[in-house]
Amino acid sequence: LSSDRGAHGADGLAGFGRAFALGGVSGRETPLIVEKLSEEHGFVGLEGRRLEPGDRLQIFPNHACPVVNLTRRFYLYSGAATEGQTVDAAACVR
Repeated sequence: LSSDRGAHGADGLAGFGRAFALGGVSGRETPLIVEKLSEEHGFVGLEGRRLEPGDRLQIFPNHACPVVNLTRRFYLYSGAATEGQTVDAAACVR
């Protein structure tokens, strides 16, 4: 996650990303908002829902540049199709 709310300082988005509960957790179809960040932690507003320790979230950050630099592979989703892409320059920033 990045403290940027959007690319190039665009501040039109609420929070720092969207989180979707995985694995049969109630409310999976409605995203939760990543409301604040602190070092290695992201704080997700539950909006009346409940998560238990061990529940998994899939998070889509508002600004993905630093996220892509920290991974060796990412996936593009378009409808039912998924395409994997290798990040050739992963972790090359020093």
